[in-house]
Amino acid sequence: MSGKREYARPAAHYTRKMPKRPPSGKCILIVTEGKKTEPAYFRALRNLFRLTTVDVEIVHPEGTDPVTLTNCAIELKTKRIREARQGHTVPYDEIWVVFDLEKPHDIRRAQANAAMALPGRKKSDSPGLIRPSNTG
Repeated sequence: MSGKREYARPAAHYTRKMPKRPPSGKCILIVTEGKKTEPAYFRALRNLFRLTTVDVEIVHPEGTDPVTLTNCAIELKTKRIREARQGHTVPYDEIWVVFDLEKPHDIRRAQANAAMALPGRKKSDSPGLIRPSNTG
């Protein structure tokens, strides 16, 4: 039998490397109506702007109407604030709710929970957005 093998690695092997993408500095939550299309658009934008997955979180809840989506965003915001107080994460800097305009009366109810609604032109053109102004 020949000599003992050396399994030790140099200290430089265990050091952390700098991330390839610098963090954006913002943490964004996007709540979408669609399961495939809207999340695909936002993933493409996230990749285009080289944002990390921690910076942009895309969620699709069970409901599809603006009120349900807005309520989901509020619940996730509250949960994230609780987690941030415990030191596990940071609160969201921005929260976006994205939906197609199909029922105008739901937009008015959603506006009661959000600061501003930006209606889209047609269902196929652009989604409506609700952006709560006070996320912290």
